[in-house]
Amino acid sequence: MADYTVQIETSDYDYDWRVVSRWAHVTDDRTPADLGEWVVQTNWIADGADWRVRIWPGHDADPESKPVYDAGWNDYEP
Repeated sequence: MADYTVQIETSDYDYDWRVVSRWAHVTDDRTPADLGEWVVQTNWIADGADWRVRIWPGHDADPESKPVYDAGWNDYEP
């Protein structure tokens, strides 16, 4: 099992990202990519366009650091 911090963000037209769902602390045996895909499939917040899911290792992640997973609406099949 690994600890992750998951955050969902949305943007306006100039791609200024805003946090929609902050800092969900998750312990899971999935890879960051598999966990991100699950978040997209099961979370109504990640719907439509102009959103992204970001995942960092650990429960005390720094949002300014590079996430281990970062994918948005254009990375998934409808």
